[in-house]
Amino acid sequence: MQKENIHIVFGQLGKRTLMDSKAIDLSNSQVISLEDKLNIGPSCDIDVNENISKRKNWFLKIHGAHPNSPIENDLISLKSMLKNVENINKVFIWTGYYASERISTARLINHLFLFDKPILVANFNTPVRSIHGAAIYPKSLEETASFQVKELLEQFEPIEKGNLQNYLTIWDKVKSGNGELWICDNSGQLKMEETDYFDSCLLSHCKENFQPAARIIGETLVDIDFEVGDDYLNWRLKKLSTDGKIASKGKLIDIRDYEVKKNTYVNTLNPA
Repeated sequence: MQKENIHIVFGQLGKRTLMDSKAIDLSNSQVISLEDKLNIGPSCDIDVNENISKRKNWFLKIHGAHPNSPIENDLISLKSMLKNVENINKVFIWTGYYASERISTARLINHLFLFDKPILVANFNTPVRSIHGAAIYPKSLEETASFQVKELLEQFEPIEKGNLQNYLTIWDKVKSGNGELWICDNSGQLKMEETDYFDSCLLSHCKENFQPAARIIGETLVDIDFEVGDDYLNWRLKKLSTDGKIASKGKLIDIRDYEVKKNTYVNTLNPA
C-alpha cells in the first residue's frame, strides 16, 4: 500500500486555500482540517475522558447545542490518523502564528513524535510574493492566497530536537494549567489570561447610541488581530450585558440578534 502524506490545516478556509492551490498531489495526500480552538476553554487531551467532558460542557455553555461539535470531530480525526500511522509517509502541519494553531500543533506533536514519523511545520517567517510582487508575511494559511501556497510548501521545516521540545513544553504548560484563554504576547510567546481579557476592548467600541453587536465584535476582532473568534467575543459581550455593564436590546443569542450601547445612569436624587 502506498503511504500517504498528511497535511494538517486549521479551519475550513485554510483547507479550501490548500485545495484550491493544487500545490499538493491528492493521489498520495490526505488533508485533515482541525476546527477546535484550543486557546479558549479548558484543555483536553486526545484520550483523557474527564477533561474532554469538561471541554464539551464549556463549549455548550458558550456556543449552545452544536450538531457538529469541533471538539468531537477533531478527536475522531486525530485518533483515526494515529491508528493508521503505519500508512503515513510524512506529516505537514500548516501552523501559523495564532495561539490556537500553535496549541493544536503542540497537542498533535505530543502524540505523533512517539511514532518516529517525519514531521514538518510551515515556516511563516519567510515572505511570499503578493500579486504585485511585493514581499508579504501572512500569519497563517487562512491569510494566504492560493497562488502563494506553493511558496509556503517549499519553506516547510522538519521538527528537530530543539523545536520538538518547545512544542512538548507548550502542551505540558497548557494542559496542566487552569486557564481558559491563551494568547500570544508581543514577543510571540504564549501566555495565559483571564476570560474577560478582551472585555475592555469590547467596551471601548460601545457608544452612547445602540449599535449592532456584530459591528462591535467586528471592530474588536480587528483590534485584537483575531486572537479569538467572534463566538468567544459574542459570549463576552452578552456577559457584559447580563452583568449590567452595557445596555442591550434584542435577543442575546447570535451576533446579529441584538444591539448594545454604553450604560447611562441618571441621577434621580439630584436632578440637574
